[in-house]
Amino acid sequence: MTVTLSWSAATDAVGIAGYRITRNGTPVKTLYGTATTFTDAGLDPSTAYTYTLRAFDAAGNQSAASGSASATTPAAPSNPVNLAAGRPYTVSLAASPSYPDGGGELTDGAYGTASYGDAAWQGRNTGATYSITVDLGAQKTIKELRSDWLQTKSVYIFLPKKVTYEVSANGSSYTAAGSVAAPAAGDADQARTYRLLGLNTTARYVRITVEPAGSAWSFTDEVEVRTT
Repeated sequence: MTVTLSWSAATDAVGIAGYRITRNGTPVKTLYGTATTFTDAGLDPSTAYTYTLRAFDAAGNQSAASGSASATTPAAPSNPVNLAAGRPYTVSLAASPSYPDGGGELTDGAYGTASYGDAAWQGRNTGATYSITVDLGAQKTIKELRSDWLQTKSVYIFLPKKVTYEVSANGSSYTAAGSVAAPAAGDADQARTYRLLGLNTTARYVRITVEPAGSAWSFTDEVEVRTT
């Protein structure tokens, strides 16, 4: 789900250096330069959002907040069946012994809270790309793909820079279904879903390739493959 903002350029005697965007009272994005549009992606469906922005200059001066702009995202398509529930999966990089996979926890339906100490989460401390592959057991029609991720910046747990979803009939030849970039999330501790909607494809295997934000922790819990 996305919301796109646009505004008239601010003016300043020193020159505008950029804009700071606030969503529902929380700073979520700083834009540097002269851009006057911003697309806020990775939002939850059926949710109201209110935005304000402030311009700043190279001397560190900041404007008053703009008037607010509000939008409500549409409802997501109804895909109530999770084909991945209870299904086996493999990973290219094992979870850390400090935050391990307790056994099938990526498809067990137990969602982690915003606390990294929640046993539903498993963590990997790496800056390298890794993947998770779910075997659905047979060819299935897929309408939606999801994976859940945690941010706790105080202990260097960051949302992935990008997650790419691929599908395969045989587990060896994969086709890209789409990718989801990191949302504008601010600094608060939070769990976020990387959701790919609008699919209509058939596959047995789903591979999720994770590009970490850097050499730090990435925490995940649920992987979902949904259909009607």
